[in-house]
Amino acid sequence: MGIPGLIAFLRKKAPAAFKRATAEDLCGKTVGIDLSITLYRGAATSYKNGALSHLETLAREIAWLLEQGCKPVYVIDGEAPIEKAEEARKREEGKRVVEKRLDELMSQLDNSPGNGGVLDAVQKLQRQCFRVTPQMRADAKIFLDGVGISCVMAPGEAERCLAHMMRSGAVEMAFTEDVDILVCGAPSYVKNSASLMYEMEAGGPTEGRLFAERVILQDVLEGLQISYEGFVTMSVLAGCDFAPKLPRFGPATAWKHVKRWSEDMDVCFDNLKIEEQVWRDRYKKAVALLRCDDEAEWPAWKIPAPSADLLEGLYERLRSEGSLTVLRAYVERIVSEECERPKKCLRQS
Repeated sequence: MGIPGLIAFLRKKAPAAFKRATAEDLCGKTVGIDLSITLYRGAATSYKNGALSHLETLAREIAWLLEQGCKPVYVIDGEAPIEKAEEARKREEGKRVVEKRLDELMSQLDNSPGNGGVLDAVQKLQRQCFRVTPQMRADAKIFLDGVGISCVMAPGEAERCLAHMMRSGAVEMAFTEDVDILVCGAPSYVKNSASLMYEMEAGGPTEGRLFAERVILQDVLEGLQISYEGFVTMSVLAGCDFAPKLPRFGPATAWKHVKRWSEDMDVCFDNLKIEEQVWRDRYKKAVALLRCDDEAEWPAWKIPAPSADLLEGLYERLRSEGSLTVLRAYVERIVSEECERPKKCLRQS
């Protein structure tokens, strides 16, 4: 999911909604995490860190959270709504264009390996071309079950499931990079969570790196001076994954229209002179797919018992893909922290 430009707009109009996240915010919490974001972060470095980087990134994050006395709960995207198919197709087409350009640059690099400009361009495109594959997600699920970490299969988009988990009190924090989680009704979320991990491991802020932030829905609404319903309407008009983008519309224009006319989608459409029913139906469906629905049923989860057999089976399949040394080292940390976690939680309480 994604609403282009929404974060930048919110920073301008509702700066108070962005709070720097700290170790104290995190300590001892139950944390819901969008698994795709963690895997993307690892897969983005696979061109230089190897084929197992997505699992190593996942294992490092788990070990860090357990060291803070946290209970991580990972959420996997379920089947995407059919309304998202058009946007997914556009993204895939864009990625194929990038891959074609990367192949051309790789050929140039073969002919002139010392060309620093071409090498920089290649590395930049490599970061854009990575994919989180179904196999990566399957490996991550086996790994989570193997080390005894909770994992939930969302009935649809992970952000909506995380929003419900926060609203119901099942988790106390949510890690994701998608601001859409606020549109789905989450009271807050943490973005750039990996930066907090790097800060804590380094003993302080790292120069040049973004810092982790908590983004708070109520402060967003107060900054924009609209209700939650108005925020959903504005976000859909601004251009979400579930409906075609209105020409010349972005977050600022959408906000002005909601403020000027109404927080109701039909009234906005009347004033925009959009009469085609098919457009109205698409946008109403987008609102239904985004706004919180506390009446919907959501999956429960449990903490699985660690399984050495599952891990060994995974290791066996992965041996040909890269070194397992780093991954095994993280597993040892995770197992050690699992043993200590009840003691830590008692000390914190």
